[in-house]
Amino acid sequence: MPPSYKIRKFMKFKKNTPATQTINVDWIRHSLGALMSHNLPEGWFNVDEETDNSSGNQRITISYEPNGRLYDEGLRILLTDNLNEAPTRIFQVEVVEEEEKDGARPSGLWGDLPFTHASSLSHSKQASIECQICGEHYSDTISSRIPRILTECGHTLCHSCAETIQKMSPDQISIKCPIDRIVTKVKVEKLHKNFALIDLIRDRSDEEKLAEKMGAVGIYVDPILPCYENPRHEATRYCPSCPADYCDRKCYKKHHKHHDMVTPAEKIDVNHIKLTGLLRSLRFTEIMVSEALKEADRCIKSTSKTGTDYRKMVSLIHEHFNRNKDEAIQNLDSYVEHKREGMELDKKHIEYDMGLIKETKKEIEKVLKRKDLLFAQEIIDKGEAVRSLEDRKEANLVQLSLPSLEEIIGSSKPPIPSHRTPTPPKVPPPPPPRSFRASPILSTFS
Repeated sequence: MPPSYKIRKFMKFKKNTPATQTINVDWIRHSLGALMSHNLPEGWFNVDEETDNSSGNQRITISYEPNGRLYDEGLRILLTDNLNEAPTRIFQVEVVEEEEKDGARPSGLWGDLPFTHASSLSHSKQASIECQICGEHYSDTISSRIPRILTECGHTLCHSCAETIQKMSPDQISIKCPIDRIVTKVKVEKLHKNFALIDLIRDRSDEEKLAEKMGAVGIYVDPILPCYENPRHEATRYCPSCPADYCDRKCYKKHHKHHDMVTPAEKIDVNHIKLTGLLRSLRFTEIMVSEALKEADRCIKSTSKTGTDYRKMVSLIHEHFNRNKDEAIQNLDSYVEHKREGMELDKKHIEYDMGLIKETKKEIEKVLKRKDLLFAQEIIDKGEAVRSLEDRKEANLVQLSLPSLEEIIGSSKPPIPSHRTPTPPKVPPPPPPRSFRASPILSTFS
């Protein structure tokens, strides 16, 4: 069942006395959660929300601090729940010279009586058409009361207050917003006018007339707020149970006799407060979503291949593989060089053998030429030993076979075969030169 908008309370503060009052939200289930909106001006009032650990209920603390002149007409706190199930309560905040006597009731309504005073339509907009600093009403004709928008934060001040703050600043140009302390550096006369407020000021008198007209019952050719049951009747009540607008004639008794009712003025008043609170929340949501959008742009930008980090990583990759390439080529060169050294060593052994063969041949030729064959056994043994050199094979004299790429890059050093020093042939040393000695036979005959 939709909530009734009829519950209204009053909260009073002494004009010149700081005070604190508390609202215990015990009529709303904790699981529903309370939604709060208010138009209490900052600087005079501070509103804090917390949860009572023992009961789990929401508790709202309102602190009042006298801070100069305050226009307190139409100040209120609206409390409802997230699901719109519990009754909505309106706390009317008043700043009085002194405490009213017990039993005295303010003009209009008290406690849980229906909210029906005729001026509620204009009250819902009082806070928005007056300067939050000096409390004076904005004007579209008085230059000092023209609403001006602070470009850096979006808050609105009257021309006079903005000019006063600017003159008091050290540089005579800065305007520090009294609400959020954000500085705007623009001459007051160049600040944009708040045309939304100016239009509101111009339309206020028409809306007051509309409210008065809505409070009377009549028959019209074209009603401003037609009755749901009879479109030619001007509606003066709103039924939250149906929901529908209806008039005070037979429609109420016939269709809504046992239903809760509120006036259209109250309905407008409550909707205005709700929409104001919703707009405030949406502004905050817009800021958060805007930050999320900026973060998304930053994340996407971070994937750019022209970014510093990306180019640095590409450079590191090139350095890494260039270094590995140089190491692999160096390993290959070392392998080839080692093989070449082994081959050259084997070649020297062969050259040595070749020299030994030539030397042995010459010695044999000399023996044959002298025909000194009686003592030729030593040279015969040497020749046979040298002849065996043809059976010896050098280990390194094989055409180069390169290792695989994996062997080169897979280890710090490629596999290098060890050199085998060939075994020299068992060649008897050359015989010592023999001195000439006369044959015994020749000696006999000499």
